[in-house]
Amino acid sequence: MKRMSTLLWATSIALSACAPAEVGSDVNLSSNTEATTAYDYGKTRDCAFDQVCFKPVFATKCLDGSQTGLEVIYRSGAQNLLIILDGGGACWDSGTCDVNYGTIERDHYGLADSANGQTWSQTYGQMPLFGSSTSPFATNYNIIKIPYCTGDVHIGNWFTYYDQFPKPYYHNGSKNVANILNEAWNRFPNAQKVAMVGLSAGGVGVECHSNKLASTWPFAQAYAINLSGVPFMPQFVPGAANLSSIWAVDLGCDWDGTGPNNIIDLGDVMRNNRKNYTSVRKGVVADYSDAVMSGFAEALGAPTGSTAVANSLNYVFTNDITPSATNYRVFFHTGNLHADDYVAQFNTLTQGGVRLRDWINGLMQNPVGGVVPPWNNVR
Repeated sequence: MKRMSTLLWATSIALSACAPAEVGSDVNLSSNTEATTAYDYGKTRDCAFDQVCFKPVFATKCLDGSQTGLEVIYRSGAQNLLIILDGGGACWDSGTCDVNYGTIERDHYGLADSANGQTWSQTYGQMPLFGSSTSPFATNYNIIKIPYCTGDVHIGNWFTYYDQFPKPYYHNGSKNVANILNEAWNRFPNAQKVAMVGLSAGGVGVECHSNKLASTWPFAQAYAINLSGVPFMPQFVPGAANLSSIWAVDLGCDWDGTGPNNIIDLGDVMRNNRKNYTSVRKGVVADYSDAVMSGFAEALGAPTGSTAVANSLNYVFTNDITPSATNYRVFFHTGNLHADDYVAQFNTLTQGGVRLRDWINGLMQNPVGGVVPPWNNVR
């Protein structure tokens, strides 16, 4: 997972020295002519159109204890909302949580780490999944990015010292997402469509938090896309059994009881989503031999990472998502690609004669050439 969402992350880091975004001349701080339907129900827009702005969010906390926030892009006339959960590794002890030598990309994320001040064209417009003419998100979507700096795939609710007392490690990911979703609603309460897309660690976060879309935006059509957030099953990845307790997952994710292993795992969360949140159209995109996730599986005790990834995907599809589900479908690719590869190869990647571009547009009920593509399980 350490190579996750490279496109988004690299853009942010390269621009970390940029000055804070200034409110453009098109922003009227006393009135908002597009407020009723376009984006914020009469609230004042605090960022120029098509510009990334970083905004601190109260009660958020990164692994090192520092505050984080959100990145927002207002797009003129947009009536929908895209929420992106970023990726960047995972950690479960003081060694893996070392930002220099461990398995995470960052333990903090503030203004200096963000893409603040850059434009849509310089960031998302360069990414085929989000900016190409065939993308369902290229127009009519405001954007909220939820940074990732907690090492817990956005689902933690705990702090610990590991073996470094008195140094605390804050696995605060689930609380961060909840607080940032509240802030997203404050800005965009009238969104007609709300899509949550997660990259790798963010994909796992999508499984935990997509149910909040239905409760936060009850009148919007909701969509959720998990890119490479492979649901490790403890019978194939032994160390995955410990992560639920280390991160206190039961405090942040809803699940449908426990499976045969009697342990809360991501399959239990996905089964709950399939059964109880049928209004949210959900999709999982993954590779059977994902190189990044295979490495993490082996770090967590799997004898052969690629086998553990493939077995976990097949198990969850059969037992938790189920082949008959109409609101939850998969695109499983034969290869070793990871989340940022899907972002870059959105228009070209195929499996079984189905193009990823068409599959995602089908999930999003977005016409391509005047016709909404079919949306079926691909594996």
